[in-house]
Amino acid sequence: MPRDWFTRERDRIRVQIESRAWNETLQSYVSVLDGDQMDATLLRLAWYGFEHPDSTRMRNTYRRVSEQLGAGNSLFYRYKRQPPEGAFGLCGFWAVEHLALCEETLQQAQNAFQQILTYRNDVGLYAEETDPLKTEALGNFPQGFTHVGLISAALTLAERERRKAHPAIHMSADDKFSSGEANA
Repeated sequence: MPRDWFTRERDRIRVQIESRAWNETLQSYVSVLDGDQMDATLLRLAWYGFEHPDSTRMRNTYRRVSEQLGAGNSLFYRYKRQPPEGAFGLCGFWAVEHLALCEETLQQAQNAFQQILTYRNDVGLYAEETDPLKTEALGNFPQGFTHVGLISAALTLAERERRKAHPAIHMSADDKFSSGEANA
């Protein structure tokens, strides 16, 4: 298929997400078009380059995800369930990455990362979920997704720390987004 077709489809999908996955009442992106439900995967929009992490929409989305899905102590539920389950380990690392990508929240990201590190066991392994009250491991153990999140968050934090220490050497988030690299 020609590149032009993919470009048009990408642009069409972007318009749908920007118009129908943005909920004006909640002032947040939502998990389905024309919906009102939150999902912690919304924190990945900036990581994938769909929206700048410091945009008003992403700041509001992070705030709304934290309000509705935050379980305390840097833990997050993936989405609301009845009855509730444990906080999904991967989601806390998504929040760390989102905060690391923002210009003013690196320290908050580092603190959250350190908090999440306390939920591993004595040999450094994570479960699928964590009981937010007892901070005990729940679900599948060990859980590969959680460890992928750990590695990805550590790499994102390290890159953000390098950019902060040597801003002239590394492309800033603003440069990445304004150049179109994030959406290419």
